[in-house]
Amino acid sequence: SKCYAIRADIYSAKELPKHSAQQTETSNNSGNQVPSATLYVYRLQDTTLATSYKVHLNNDSVLCTVKSGYGASYKIYNEGPITLWAETEKRQELKVDVKYGHSYYIRCGVKNGEIRMQPVLQLTDNNTGIKEYKESARKGKEHNVNYLYREH
Repeated sequence: SKCYAIRADIYSAKELPKHSAQQTETSNNSGNQVPSATLYVYRLQDTTLATSYKVHLNNDSVLCTVKSGYGASYKIYNEGPITLWAETEKRQELKVDVKYGHSYYIRCGVKNGEIRMQPVLQLTDNNTGIKEYKESARKGKEHNVNYLYREH
């Protein structure tokens, strides 16, 4: 029907990425503790004019869209290296070697580019990360906990 503007792109892949994002409820009532690490992604309040960008996990999985005052946490159920990346004018990558039981704080931001703002992804130490994440969570609106599920 021409009264609906629906467009879709279909992609195929021989192998699915090891990590995928899926939103779930924040509480887990099961007695079995599954080994995991926690990834905190945040961006402090800034004055840039609505510059937001998508943070991708590994190949093309979109983890989140960060904007000023954003903060969310993610459980990761796979150990090993992951690559977080974002792209506006230029691509910025951050590699993290995930270990069970550890917390990783990813500070997102922007810097001036030649034409437009460029993304910044930084792995911060836990002391700085805890303080800054709480600051972004206090000013942000909603903060969901998402989980990166273990490959079955």
